[in-house]
Amino acid sequence: MEHIPKSLAPNGRIDSAPKFFTVWGLETVNDGEPHQFGEYEYLENGTSLQYFPVRNYDAQNPRSHNLVELRIESNHGNTNYTCLYRFRVHGTLTPSLS
Repeated sequence: MEHIPKSLAPNGRIDSAPKFFTVWGLETVNDGEPHQFGEYEYLENGTSLQYFPVRNYDAQNPRSHNLVELRIESNHGNTNYTCLYRFRVHGTLTPSLS
């Protein structure tokens, strides 16, 4: 996840940056049982680009997911909007699922 660093923000604050967020894997857009990969916190005083590993992964029963959903649960204090510069997902294809 990436947001402008405090040092480059015009007002010296990043209150519109995401704070708490969850990441989900879905089979389809209307998946009734999405898989939560984890709950995370984007640190206000951290680097502008922060990495978050998958926390909920069942290696015994791996599943592929066609879609990844990012849910912003809160931000660092802005009451009008949340701003996100970039969100990227990286991984490897499990041979047995390809």
